[in-house]
Amino acid sequence: MPADNIIHYILYGLILVGTYFILKSPKDKKDDKKKKNERE
Repeated sequence: MPADNIIHYILYGLILVGTYFILKSPKDKKDDKKKKNERE
């Protein structure tokens, strides 16, 4: 079923992009908190 394969690839791509941003964003937030604490 080609249609099913396309759906699986799209879902897989979304999961990869989602996990990338989830892993990336907490690090950025931690860095921002450290910078704010240093300024205070």
